[in-house]
Amino acid sequence: MGGKRMIVIGLDCAPPRLVFDRYRQVMPNLAALMDRGTWGNLRSSEPPITVPAWTCMLSGRDAGELGLYGFRNRVPRETGLRLANGNDVRVKRVWDWLGEQGYRVAALFVPLTSPPTPVRGHMVSGFMWPGGDSPWCFPRDLEAELTECVGPYRADIDDFRSDELDRIYRDLVKMTNQHFEIAEQVWNRKQPDLMVIVEIGVDRFHHAFWRHIDPEHPRHEEGNPYEDRGREYYQLLDARIGRLCAATGEDTTVM
Repeated sequence: MGGKRMIVIGLDCAPPRLVFDRYRQVMPNLAALMDRGTWGNLRSSEPPITVPAWTCMLSGRDAGELGLYGFRNRVPRETGLRLANGNDVRVKRVWDWLGEQGYRVAALFVPLTSPPTPVRGHMVSGFMWPGGDSPWCFPRDLEAELTECVGPYRADIDDFRSDELDRIYRDLVKMTNQHFEIAEQVWNRKQPDLMVIVEIGVDRFHHAFWRHIDPEHPRHEEGNPYEDRGREYYQLLDARIGRLCAATGEDTTVM
């Protein structure tokens, strides 16, 4: 539709004290956004976890209105539990409203977008994609287009709670790079008015490495071989954010 465009970059599970304080000196691109814009701590949803937090933010509804309180939800009229998915979101999200007004949108890797739903633009499912032949893009032909550019899609990290830390970190780097490469491709090729990207790699990094990087953790061992992994991973995030912002241009609002 023309006019000013906007990109929302979400870092799932990124603690403000790391982004705003501990690692700020090694994140020049994010620091520049903070210096030129407005920033601060915001209160999250209740409960403050991935599901339902991102859906609360993007719909303006709380967990009670959504009927979503976490990854596992009670099966109606039964006592068992099942994993939530995109079919459980029965309210409009910001990209739905904008699409109704004629804007083009792109929703990338946002929790509870699997299976992907029709939008006026493009959608790439997030980490809850089950894999296999299940669709991960809308429209479906976007899958072949992206695979040709970045290879087989990496929605999540296998066994990220295991002790295979070297393998986990390698996979994290590959996945994070791929996700931001997809974001650049979609931005440049599809020209959305709004693009929302949520990187789940930050969450997976902290699940695997928190005790190794946090000296206050009761199981922290000073001098362990993974102490600098936090600095390294946040530097990677910052570099990718910088590249993405450069691709979007000065006239784009970045959140």
